Amino acid sequence: MVYPTPFLSNFLGACVLTAAAMIGPGQASSTPVAKPPQESAVRILLHGQYQYDNGYYEAAIALYTAAIARDPENVEAYAARAGALGNLADYPAAIADYSAAIALAPELAAAYGGRGVANYLKGDLEAAVADLWQASQLFHAQENSQAYFKTLEFLKSIAP
Repeated sequence: MVYPTPFLSNFLGACVLTAAAMIGPGQASSTPVAKPPQESAVRILLHGQYQYDNGYYEAAIALYTAAIARDPENVEAYAARAGALGNLADYPAAIADYSAAIALAPELAAAYGGRGVANYLKGDLEAAVADLWQASQLFHAQENSQAYFKTLEFLKSIAP
């Protein structure tokens, strides 16, 4: 999950891969060919996570987008794509995806934290503080002490 510092990693490079290329190329043939079964949204999400973990944020975004197309209610795909978008400094798009994740899972503290950081980096301190405070309260209610204290520490650093 994405915690209050999701955008602070180094950009390791872009790998221009499309979700279609990762899933498999189409076959151009005049004879009917049995189509392979479509990959599940979860499997595509895992491919996206691999790309993200290796710093290929654009490839990860394409895969997360494909996962969302397969399963529009996949909270993890929205939150993961938001983190990748944030790493590319596309804060408005990251905020939109975090908001979509929150709409689907209002208890997802990490999404509030990620959206708070994106709002902060976009320059909206008021929205950042509100989101980070909500994240801290959810982390506390969920007994996630480490994330709770990290979020409070970040909050204190931006709004003492």
